[in-house]
Amino acid sequence: MTEIIQTLISDRDVNDNWNVLQLGRCFDHCCEEEGQSKPIPIPGLDDFSVVSSTNPYCGHSYIVTREGATALLEHGTPIWNIIDEIMVNAGNVGKTRMRSVVPRLFTQKEESGTLIHTSDIANLKNNPQMIALLKKPECEWETHCIEHRPADYVPMEIQTAEMIKKYSKKLKLKFSDRNLG
Repeated sequence: MTEIIQTLISDRDVNDNWNVLQLGRCFDHCCEEEGQSKPIPIPGLDDFSVVSSTNPYCGHSYIVTREGATALLEHGTPIWNIIDEIMVNAGNVGKTRMRSVVPRLFTQKEESGTLIHTSDIANLKNNPQMIALLKKPECEWETHCIEHRPADYVPMEIQTAEMIKKYSKKLKLKFSDRNLG
């Protein structure tokens, strides 16, 4: 993994000269019709490429240059939203040159959920589809880039049923612990 990261940094000038590089994007729009650029191959890393896209959420793993950090601080100060939103917005309005590694190198653990969306998780009984979002897919194929869905795509209803089955006992405990049940 260290070699991959070092290559990404050392070959930055050949990889669209990014100043923010997302290493674990999720919920992105993964087709050219919705803003993703053609993949730029990474020299020496045949299985990976770099893309520019419009929705690379999940701010758990990224590389930022000094220029990118300055731009993010200027764009996000005072804090006006969660870091994922600030980073995506900064890229979309041209404050940074945010790019993503494809396929992603890191994923967030399902069990960790997110502190920002605690109210969404708390409302699972009213909106059980939210549980499928705990998987944090790299690409959001449910409503975006539908004609480009991979052959192994699993529809949200099936993902939801699988996740409810997987987490039902755990969620009941969380609900009772928080007096939400």
